[in-house]
Amino acid sequence: MFFGCSSLSDIKSLENWNVSNGTYFSWMFRGCSSLKDIKSLENWNISNGTYFEGMFRGCSSLKDIKSLEIGMCQMGLILHLCSMNAHHYQI
Repeated sequence: MFFGCSSLSDIKSLENWNVSNGTYFSWMFRGCSSLKDIKSLENWNISNGTYFEGMFRGCSSLKDIKSLEIGMCQMGLILHLCSMNAHHYQI
């Protein structure tokens, strides 16, 4: 959806998006290298999501996505977290 939007830095307007029927979130923010904060996504209902691969790949300005990862894991989602964030944490 925002793949390659390298100047995207603020996603606060996405906070109230209804994504509850979404299943495919892979590559959603890939290459958004100016994105620094994703706390706006913490309240997203992604319980129907099944694909998250590379969601934040290339988001080199992100400092912390742990709160989002924890929320996803608490919902019982099986994620490939290393793939989701490996290229900005360089795991």
